[in-house]
Amino acid sequence: MGLFTCATNIRQLPEDWDAISSDHPFLSRSFLQHLEVVNPCGQQYYYSIGPQGISLFVTYQHRLNILTYGIGHLALNLTVVGIPCSVSSPGFLIKNDTLEDFKNELGRIQGGVLILNSGFHDLAPHCVCGQTLPTCILKTNGLNFRTYLDSMRSHYRYKIMKSMQRFAEVQITKLDDNSCFSPDFYRLYEQVFDRSDFKLEKLPISFFQQSKSQLTLFEKDNEPLAFCQTKLSERNYYFLFGGIDYNNNHRFDTYFNMLIHIVKSGFEHRVETIDLGQTAEWVKMRLGCTLDPRYLFARHSNPLIHFGIKKGIHLLGYRNQPTKPHVFKGRRK
Repeated sequence: MGLFTCATNIRQLPEDWDAISSDHPFLSRSFLQHLEVVNPCGQQYYYSIGPQGISLFVTYQHRLNILTYGIGHLALNLTVVGIPCSVSSPGFLIKNDTLEDFKNELGRIQGGVLILNSGFHDLAPHCVCGQTLPTCILKTNGLNFRTYLDSMRSHYRYKIMKSMQRFAEVQITKLDDNSCFSPDFYRLYEQVFDRSDFKLEKLPISFFQQSKSQLTLFEKDNEPLAFCQTKLSERNYYFLFGGIDYNNNHRFDTYFNMLIHIVKSGFEHRVETIDLGQTAEWVKMRLGCTLDPRYLFARHSNPLIHFGIKKGIHLLGYRNQPTKPHVFKGRRK
């Protein structure tokens, strides 16, 4: 056990950093370096080397409406523990032998601290816990896309097949060179961002053009309809971001078809889980996703402000609980 060391750029990280992030692609050295270039926001990288390996977490600076998941608007300058691009994965990997050191390190950060997308909820006593957007996970259970469809109840299978018919004449292109990602498609991302109820940070076009993830474009008669950005790891397939032309969304059932395409691609990659990300839970649950809870934690070095956070955490947290549909025949783990 020991205190965390803080690095202010990727070059200062220990060689073993990637050893424990092999199936956590958003904490890899290459992905964080990409963000350091295209989205510089005061990133700092903390690590502690113990008997169980390296524990690590990432922070960045952001002015954020802390009532994003509640009602109203209250913008504060915060230190955020997370990935500085609003993905659903947490910004830390903490081994058991460094958990107390992690809590103590958080307590040393001055001002407001917000920890996003934690999969567990034990960071007391330094932080106040609330619930944030769940992430939508589809387990493939060793199936292929055809047997996945066959395992569905007829109503949900019919909806998917009907939607796919609307997409029959849509051209689908996987970019081999992400620098070809055009401003026309980036404007579709801006449409989604502008309509979002859960705004965090808006990423520049360079985030997409310089990324090593897969960009897939959807067009009809050379007119952009949508795009999606996905990333593959050893066992998981992630939907990161997308863009939609809302004027044609109903005509082509674009958003649902984009999700279907991602699910189909995930099965083709033979991964264990397909992570469709946060938001639009009801639509994703109709594809068989389950909701994996995510928690946020907040604290402030000023005891009076921290007391206010403790009393108002219910306004900061996300409270929507959609009813789970019965998508598959019988029971499906």
